[in-house]
Formats: sequence, C-alpha cells, structure tokens
Amino acid sequence: MLIGYDVDETLTQFVPDFLRWHNLKYNTCLELEDLNDFDMSKKLGCSRGECVERIFEFYDNPFMDKLLPVSGAVDAVAHLGLKHKGVAVTSRTKFLREITQNSIDKYFYNSVSGLYLTGEWTGNGGKTKAEICVELGVDVLVDDRPKYCYDVIERGIDAILFNLDGKYGWIESNVEMEGLYHAQNWNEIIDIVDKLDSD
Repeated sequence: MLIGYDVDETLTQFVPDFLRWHNLKYNTCLELEDLNDFDMSKKLGCSRGECVERIFEFYDNPFMDKLLPVSGAVDAVAHLGLKHKGVAVTSRTKFLREITQNSIDKYFYNSVSGLYLTGEWTGNGGKTKAEICVELGVDVLVDDRPKYCYDVIERGIDAILFNLDGKYGWIESNVEMEGLYHAQNWNEIIDIVDKLDSD
C-alpha cells in the first residue's frame, strides 16, 4: 500500500511549539488543549490574516528547526515502512520545502520517500491534497484535519483521522462515514493499516 502522511500534528508537532513561542512573544497563555477550531485566530485574539502573519513569523524562528516528532510516529512509520511505501503530503507552503524535508530526513528518512507541499491553507496553493493523493495512487491518508480526510474519501481513498490522545479539539470524533477511520495513537494507525491491507 501507499500511505500518505500529513506533516503537522501527524508526523511532527507544530502547534505545541508554535503556542509556546506565541505565549512568549505575545503574552498569551495557550496550550494545545485550548484549541477547539482549526482556525487558531479566535484563540489567539486576532484576525485570520494576522494569525497567518504570526505563523509566518514563527517559520523564521529557530524553534522551527527543532520541531519534534509526534509521540509514537517515528517507530510506527518505520514499522509501516517495512511493508508499505510512504509519502508526506502537507498543506505547508512551498518555501518550507527545505526545512520540512530536513525534518523528514532526520526522523523518517527510511520510511517516507516523497514530499508534496500544497500551500492550501494560505490560499496560494496549486493542487489539493486530494488531487495529489489521486495522482500518486495513495491508498490511505493519515491526517489530523477532517476536511482533508473527507476530500480524499470522496475520491475513493481511505482516510485515518488522527487525534493524538483525543487532544486535538478541532476534530469531531463522532463523525462516521465509509472509508473514515479514527485513531488516537500510532499503534491504532498500524492496526487500521494492517486491517485495510488484509481486506
């Protein structure tokens, strides 16, 4: 099988480090569990445009070079890589290719063989995640954002909606639809991929 992996909050943790930086820079006191919407601007107390500007400001910060993998991701992706191929499909903007590739090479170099950046969330992307997954022949997408899971399901690709320990408040865990699987840790992702592979 070909597995598509989202990057932020799936392979590497972006939001916790962004919030730590934001708390220091803007005198806020936010944690991952405080976010109940994918649009962080509401919790940051600013417009969506200002939120995007702050995220871009964080991109230029040394914190960005030190993002750690999500708990369990390194071992699980390596395990899955023994039998399956993996690619990273992220909505990060294209000027982050080098820093994203460096992170993947550092933690997932044997298991993730391609990197595709859409730039979707800033509104200046080209192809969508779903379009890229179709073109590549991805069998299952692992992502923390419901929209991207639903988009690939509409195109006949299975999706695993990842909600680490139930802490991602932007995910409605009670959504059920054909082709959608829920996982709260990487062991559950392994089990789901094994099941899909045996069907």
